[in-house]
Amino acid sequence: MAGLRRTPVGRPSGAELVRQISSETAELPPTRREPEPPQRSASPPTSTATEQVNFRGSPELARILARLAAEQGSIRLVVARLLRDAGYQVPDADLAPPPGRRRL
Repeated sequence: MAGLRRTPVGRPSGAELVRQISSETAELPPTRREPEPPQRSASPPTSTATEQVNFRGSPELARILARLAAEQGSIRLVVARLLRDAGYQVPDADLAPPPGRRRL
């Protein structure tokens, strides 16, 4: 492959391209838009750090948690609300459904 060489290509500069097409594009509306101010979302702050929590329980406990999770949206929400109701300070991110989650 030592015998292959790139053929130099004469490329016009940006200013040269603008000069060449300016007469054809003079009547076109500008495509640049002013950036819109960022909108403040009403969603609670989310934490990116998470921990996996698992435990074993009786079949009865599993059925109770499954029923509560179906009613409230997830096991995480059930546990977070129980802890909040018991007087613990639970982060708002744990008390809100995850973003983009499908609702049943």
